Amino acid sequence: MATQEPVTFREHYEPLKKTFEVRAFPSEDGLSVHFRTVVDDEDAQRADHLLELTNLLSSDLLESIDVLRADLEAARDADDDSAELAAATESLDRMESLVNYSIRLASERPTEREADGAREPPTE
Repeated sequence: MATQEPVTFREHYEPLKKTFEVRAFPSEDGLSVHFRTVVDDEDAQRADHLLELTNLLSSDLLESIDVLRADLEAARDADDDSAELAAATESLDRMESLVNYSIRLASERPTEREADGAREPPTE
């Protein structure tokens, strides 16, 4: 405050688990302090990597699910709807649901997931 030069710094506040950019502007009349929540670069990079990985895996998995589904349909036509084919179809439906759920989670920001409360995968 003696030099009356503004300062800017980042500070992590553990109770809120957030990082803030703090700007302090001293003057003869007092001190003005502004806080702004920032996303850590490392967290942003991690989120981008997670989204990229999820997109890659989900694309391959969904393509494999489509191939298996077509094979099951062909087997069902030849085998007259056995219980094993029905169970396999249910498993594919579950896999597809989990892949789509993973895509949705990876594309959301952490605050959206917390607000949504969507932590558990679907139970279809």
